[in-house]
Amino acid sequence: MDQIKKEIQNDILLIQLLVQPVLYVVFQNIQVNMGFLVGGLISLGNFNLMVTNARGMARNPEGEAPAGAKRALGSFGVRYALMAATVFFALSLSKFNVYALLVGLFCVQFALFGREIFKRTVSTVLR
Repeated sequence: MDQIKKEIQNDILLIQLLVQPVLYVVFQNIQVNMGFLVGGLISLGNFNLMVTNARGMARNPEGEAPAGAKRALGSFGVRYALMAATVFFALSLSKFNVYALLVGLFCVQFALFGREIFKRTVSTVLR
């Protein structure tokens, strides 16, 4: 699980490094860049909390399934409450572009889908 976590973190860094210069050239507005960066950081933090919670639930004995289910639901709510509070705080500063921040929140999903598309494309080409 740690290997996958590191790979996703590296992919998010790569996305940020590739997209930030393009955003600045296209929009020439630092607020767009900051919004995408902050959204990516929030997304990464949420992903790290999710991995930590999954690791904790995997350690539970099988006999405690109802407690594990309640814990999973509770951690889901806590993660999204923290994410919502962070987004609200970031938007209240008004130094970030709202749309770029919302797109940045999907950095983990971009990394996961991009990784899968890359694998399928490479495997198809190499056949």
